[in-house]
Amino acid sequence: MTFSLLGGSFYQNVRRLLNKCLRKGRQVSVPDDVVRFESVLTLDAPEREVESVTVDEPTAGETTYCMAVNHFGLLGTHGALPLRYTEWLIDRRYRYGDDSAKAFLDVFNHRLLSLRFQAWQKYLLYVNTELNPKRQLPAVIAAVTGLSAEQMACLPAADMSGLLSTSVRSLVNLERLLQREFQLAVKIQPFYGRWRKVASEYQAILGGCRLGEAPVIGQYFWDIQSHFLIQFTCSKPQQWEKFLSNSDVYSQLNQRVVLFTGNILSFSLELLVAFKGTGITLDGQFNLGKHGYLGNQARSAATRLYITPIN
Repeated sequence: MTFSLLGGSFYQNVRRLLNKCLRKGRQVSVPDDVVRFESVLTLDAPEREVESVTVDEPTAGETTYCMAVNHFGLLGTHGALPLRYTEWLIDRRYRYGDDSAKAFLDVFNHRLLSLRFQAWQKYLLYVNTELNPKRQLPAVIAAVTGLSAEQMACLPAADMSGLLSTSVRSLVNLERLLQREFQLAVKIQPFYGRWRKVASEYQAILGGCRLGEAPVIGQYFWDIQSHFLIQFTCSKPQQWEKFLSNSDVYSQLNQRVVLFTGNILSFSLELLVAFKGTGITLDGQFNLGKHGYLGNQARSAATRLYITPIN
C-alpha cells in the first residue's frame, strides 16, 4: 500500500495517511499505530514540513510507514536542539556509518510529533470526528446543553443537522431528514388541501355584517396554503403499524416536522401499504384498514392508509 505526499503539510499528510488506513479496515486510534516519525539530518533550510514517506517492513501482516519530518522535531535547522548535535550526527553517519545516536533521539522525536498531531486533532472537531470511530461530540453537546440521553434521542441525527441550519428550508430537505430518521421511502406533496375550522370572529352573521369584516359564511374552509401531505411507502406490516394509534413513532414524526417547519404549517400522513392475503375474517380480532380489506380478490395496487393529523 503506497502513499504519495500532498504538499508539504505535516498535519494534513498524517491525516490522509490515517484516513487511508481506516478505509482499509485497520483499527487506528493514534499515529503510533500506522506511522513512525524520524528527523532529517540536514543543515539546509527545508522548503516543506514533510520530506518523504516510505514503507517500513510489514509487521504482523500490516503495513507501517516511516515519515521524515523537517519541522517540529529535535534536529535540523528548525529543531529544538542546537545545530552542533545535527553536525555531530551527520559526521557519525558519513564517517563511521553509525546511526545509533540518531535512532535514540528519534524515539523522543517520534513521541513529540505524535503528541503534537493528537493535540491538533483534539481541537479540530471535524478531524477528531473523522478519525475517531467512537464519536464523543454528541456527549459533549449533551453536557453543554444540559440534555439527557432520552432528550437527545428526540433530536434528529447529527449528520442531518446541516439541513436545519439553512435560512430557507425546502420540502426536499424535509424528505431527506424523514427518510434518514425512519428508513422509509418518503414523498411530500405540497399545497395539499384540508378542511379547517373558521374562528368565530371571522364567521359572518347575517343581518349584522360590516364591509370588510367576517367575510366567511359557514364554519369550515378549504385551506391549501398551509398544509402538505407526507407519504411513506411501507413494505412490511411492522413499518406502518408503528404509526397507528398515536404511537411514539407518530409523535416523533410530528416533532420532526414541527422542528423543521415551525408551527405555521400542518401536515397529513398517508401510508402506502400492501396487505398480504385476499381478505380478513370479521371475528373481532381484525380491523378494516389496519389488518386487511374485504373481498376475495387480491389487490395489485398498494392501499392508501390515511392517518388523521393531530395538529
